[in-house]
Amino acid sequence: MNTQELLIRLQSLFPESIEVAVEYAYQRGDLSDSEYRTWTTRIIETERQKTIKLSAQIAA
Repeated sequence: MNTQELLIRLQSLFPESIEVAVEYAYQRGDLSDSEYRTWTTRIIETERQKTIKLSAQIAA
């Protein structure tokens, strides 16, 4: 299992831990700069969607 596959699996099993896992993989050199940016963008978008959903629930 390569790093990308492992991160995808971790994201589905432990979404709250993916940010730490991505940072760790990047620091170890297991992710390129491009892959790191892709993952951080994905994490930011996921958090944005969670915030929108939570805001809608609070407003309702």
